[in-house]
Formats: sequence, C-alpha cells, structure tokens
Amino acid sequence: MLNKGPYIVEAVTVLTNILQRMEQHQYKKNIPAAGPSYCRTRL
Repeated sequence: MLNKGPYIVEAVTVLTNILQRMEQHQYKKNIPAAGPSYCRTRL
C-alpha cells in the first residue's frame, strides 16, 4: 500500500506528472475547430 510505504512521495510525483501531461492533451482536444458556418462566411 502506498500510504504506508516509503514510495508515497515518488508515487505522488509520478501521478502528478502523468496528470499534467494528460491535461495538455485534453486542452488540445477542446480547442474549437472552424465549422461550416465559418467557412461560408469567409468565401
């Protein structure tokens, strides 16, 4: 169990790193793309 062992600090560091990298990927997916209405108004 991590909460009773000597590896808790390392485990939290690894999990923090993973979550930070996943947030960056999630942010890229949430950027709105130009839809058809944008393309029609630009012609």
